[in-house]
Amino acid sequence: MEKAKKTILEQIAPELQYVQNGDYRIPNIIDSPKEGKKLNRWGHQYAEYFRGILKGGPYDFALMEGVLNQHCYEVGERAEEMYQNIHCRMCEEEKIEEIKKTDYRRAVTLLEKIQAEAEEVVLQEVVYDDDLDWLPEA
Repeated sequence: MEKAKKTILEQIAPELQYVQNGDYRIPNIIDSPKEGKKLNRWGHQYAEYFRGILKGGPYDFALMEGVLNQHCYEVGERAEEMYQNIHCRMCEEEKIEEIKKTDYRRAVTLLEKIQAEAEEVVLQEVVYDDDLDWLPEA
């Protein structure tokens, strides 16, 4: 009996698992989160951004290699830490706690402004960063 010829996908990613669905073998390219790690909002935004700038090949290859979710998780953690630092620093600079005691509405307005500014900085410096050195070589 002849040995079945390897497909291109099997040659590129030999460790890839397949699921039998009727007469078809479907590659299992869903990268499950490791150790119960879930993506935060920044990680999801990065994944969507990455999918948009690298349609097709590089995105699919990163997904199949199993590095996409891990990288999105790391970007999300880095972004969340940066957001918290910026938010706390700006709240201290604006003296939000003192303003809350006297003028709650003004404090809420300032908090919304701080939140928007911190989000913008994080998006520009972490999420929308075009550094693609982490991509595996095809």
